[in-house]
Amino acid sequence: MGDKCIENCPDYCQECSRNGYKCNRCEDGWYGVKCEKRCQESCGRNTTCDIDGGWCHVCSIGYFGNLCEQKCSDNCDASYMCDKITGNCLSCKAGKRGPTCAESCSEHCRNLSCSMNESCINGCEDGWFGPQCNYECSYALPSCAKCKFIDDDDDEPVCQQCSDPWFLKGSKCFECPRNCSSCLSDSKCHECKNNHFYGETCNLPCNAACRNKTCDITGQCIHECENSKYGTKCDQDCPVGCSSCRNASLCLPCEDGFNKNCERCDNNVTCRKGEMFDNIDTNTIKDKNIIHAGIVDDTLF
Repeated sequence: MGDKCIENCPDYCQECSRNGYKCNRCEDGWYGVKCEKRCQESCGRNTTCDIDGGWCHVCSIGYFGNLCEQKCSDNCDASYMCDKITGNCLSCKAGKRGPTCAESCSEHCRNLSCSMNESCINGCEDGWFGPQCNYECSYALPSCAKCKFIDDDDDEPVCQQCSDPWFLKGSKCFECPRNCSSCLSDSKCHECKNNHFYGETCNLPCNAACRNKTCDITGQCIHECENSKYGTKCDQDCPVGCSSCRNASLCLPCEDGFNKNCERCDNNVTCRKGEMFDNIDTNTIKDKNIIHAGIVDDTLF
């Protein structure tokens, strides 16, 4: 500044009038007649602001207003700024919507993702339909578990999957056979009720020898066998004298009246772990006090 322009302008003033009274351009971060005032720290773009009024040219992410002194909504997407003038969010966090993202998306939006007008972006969770996923399929289509609109102009959704025990045929739900808990068609069950039946249409009762009378859809028992039976379907007889067995040659506990080898005892005497001792010298065992009703406990020898 000065007549010969050899004097410096005021501090932070990059360009000024000849008399130095007014700065025409300030360094970033300063404003005022002589660039003597600091811009708000929340001004963005190197903290630049209007030279006369100090209004921020751009706000830092998360702020809005002339002086960028107001905070954007916490529900605004952190990757985007809100509008500098209105403070409206440019994008919302997942599950939120509305100008300031203060409202929630429908809880039935898939991934809780919706647009500003509440329309679900990724469609609906199973069992719901409509732009905002606020209508239940079963309300419009009885026994329907999953549905959607095929065309935007449709008045009624189309069923895609039925609730158990119903099956889908075309776009309608039909009831499964009587003992099915779920099925693929009226002639093919997927699972039987309470595991008490088996067969293509669950029309056959499980073998009574299956423990708890339960079996899978092929008829194989879920638990072990009872009533002296064995086999995957408990339809084969254990050897005589076995109360239960693993196969035709391996008994587990024997019935009363049979010895440890599941051989019938003599003289109708009940024996369990021992054998009859008709030919045993009782004098050799009296001192051991092991004679019990005509039975010798072989575990004591």
